[in-house]
Amino acid sequence: MEPAANDDDHAFPHAANFGSDEFRDLAPRMLSGESGTATYRDGSETYEVVYEPVFGYKWVVATVLPHSAIFEPGFELLQQTLIIAVPLLAIALGLLFWYGTRLLAPLQRLARGLRSVADGDLAPRIRSASPDEIGDLGRAFDRMADALRDTLQRQTAAEHALEQARDEALAALRTKSEFLATMSHEIRTPMNAVIGMAGLLLDTELDAEQRQQAAAVHRAGEALLALLNDILDLSKIEAGRLELESIPCDVNSIADDAVTLLAHAARQKGLSLRSRVALNVPEDLHGDPARLRQVLLNLISNAVKFTESGGIELRAACIEETPDAAVVRFEVRDTGIGIPIEAQSRLFQPFVQADGSTTRKHGGTGLGLAISKRVVEHMQGEIGLESAPGRGSCFWFTVPFRRSAAVTTSSGALSTTSAPALTPAPAVEGRRILVVEDSAINQRVTLGLLRKLGYQADAVDGGAVALAALARDAYSAVLMDCQMPELDGYQTTLELRRQEVLRGEARRPVIAVTANALRGDRERCLAAGMDDYLSKPLRIDDLATTLARWTADSPSAGPQHRAGALDTPVAADGEAVLDAHAIERLRGFQVAGQADVATEIIHLFAREAPTMLAGLAEAVAAGRRDEVERIAHRLGSEAALVGARKLSELCRGLELEARLCQPASVAEIEEAAQRAFDALDQMHLIAAA
Repeated sequence: MEPAANDDDHAFPHAANFGSDEFRDLAPRMLSGESGTATYRDGSETYEVVYEPVFGYKWVVATVLPHSAIFEPGFELLQQTLIIAVPLLAIALGLLFWYGTRLLAPLQRLARGLRSVADGDLAPRIRSASPDEIGDLGRAFDRMADALRDTLQRQTAAEHALEQARDEALAALRTKSEFLATMSHEIRTPMNAVIGMAGLLLDTELDAEQRQQAAAVHRAGEALLALLNDILDLSKIEAGRLELESIPCDVNSIADDAVTLLAHAARQKGLSLRSRVALNVPEDLHGDPARLRQVLLNLISNAVKFTESGGIELRAACIEETPDAAVVRFEVRDTGIGIPIEAQSRLFQPFVQADGSTTRKHGGTGLGLAISKRVVEHMQGEIGLESAPGRGSCFWFTVPFRRSAAVTTSSGALSTTSAPALTPAPAVEGRRILVVEDSAINQRVTLGLLRKLGYQADAVDGGAVALAALARDAYSAVLMDCQMPELDGYQTTLELRRQEVLRGEARRPVIAVTANALRGDRERCLAAGMDDYLSKPLRIDDLATTLARWTADSPSAGPQHRAGALDTPVAADGEAVLDAHAIERLRGFQVAGQADVATEIIHLFAREAPTMLAGLAEAVAAGRRDEVERIAHRLGSEAALVGARKLSELCRGLELEARLCQPASVAEIEEAAQRAFDALDQMHLIAAA
């Protein structure tokens, strides 16, 4: 229906639209008795209709609203919201960016810094100036990185210092080893003359006073040799170069030997000395008998030295035993002076004795117990003592031994004080020995010992002459010095072995005779083709045993051939005043039936020293260090023998300079040599010419 014309504004505003076609199309749905909603369009407006049947479905209530009336407030609200929200969103995004810049960026830099530190790069820093927790974290990281950098720098410096200290220690160890080798050679060379000549002198016709003096010289030489051996033993132990054998070890025999060797010294003081080995000590033990004997001799010798009355007893017993091993405890008990408690803790240190009066009264160096302690510990054992002043002492040590696979019946033995009988030496008539030695003095000593043993002997002064003599004559054995000019003992032996193979000759025994007595010297001799090794100074018993072992089946030699005297260059060294005692010692080396030894040696020195000085000066000028070292070594040794101590000292210094590749000069040596010649001439020991 059309609205009334007089409808006011409160009339239904859209009544006129109820007649639209789309609305009419909705009428059947609205009259169907169902409630619902619908949308229709009338002109440019879209309407929303909500209808609901009422009054028993006879009426339909319909609400019609234009969409513009419904959505316009929403659009207005959305517009207002956007007007407010967009700036707020922009502000929020700005805050988020600002906060991310201040928070995330430092955290990212911190993460990168941590990764760099983990990779070993300590250079990156956060450099944060922020006062908040993130800034504190960044600054803490920077401090940590600085501390790590400083620590690494100190560690690097410490490692460098340690490496430098290690290198210096190794260099010092090498220098010490070289010093020991040199001192061993230098001391043993004159000792060979002292002990050998004194032994030969004791076999000549002497009156009582002369025999007493010669015996004193011989005893002093033996004591000096024992001291040298102790020092070398201690040095080898400290350097970790002590090697132990594992061979059959008869405790009963070793105990008897130790007691037998010191029985005479005990009897001289009126002391009893005996050994008791328990029955439970196995016979099938393996160890190092030489080192075990060394420890026992040290302990028993000390007991004899510090005991004035009563006696000494050596005891041995097994305290632990398994099928594969056994531990034996050794005890040396004495009735001596005893040792205070406060002195016992330092007694096993080198060069230490109970008090200062001990050395003055009893002598000794204090090395025996130090060496014994280190040897026992090297054998995986323990050592100690029980003592009280005035009540004697008990030095004990335990040693583990390996047992052989086959277990034998254990047995014991009581001590014996009788010395073992010496085996008679085999007949040596017709056996010839070639002595290869560049020192005239050592030639004289060795030839004297060989003749005393009944051998025929020739001496040559160099390797080339030795090879010629061996090619020309048959010798039962060769005593080969190792340090010689031009062709040394090692090279000579290698060449001899090569010639023997080429000529199809039998191998002749070559026995090294050298003053070098450190670890490796023996192995070097054997590696060069030598068959055995003797250390200077030569002992007549060792020489006899070694030659008997190697010449028992050697063919006798042909006509005897004598080589000329020594003629080798040596280095110079000088002294203003001669050592008269050295000259007297030379005079005491007289060998029966031969010319005056002192005169011969001094004349030989006076004749050869100028040649050696000239060769030394030439070698120094040409920078031939090996030749300088060799000549200085030889001249220094010969100068010491004739008493020119200053000359000898200067030669030793020049030898060391050449070894260390330092600049050297011979002016002072030549001056000292001239003073030595003048002093010898003034004493009428050499001809004026």
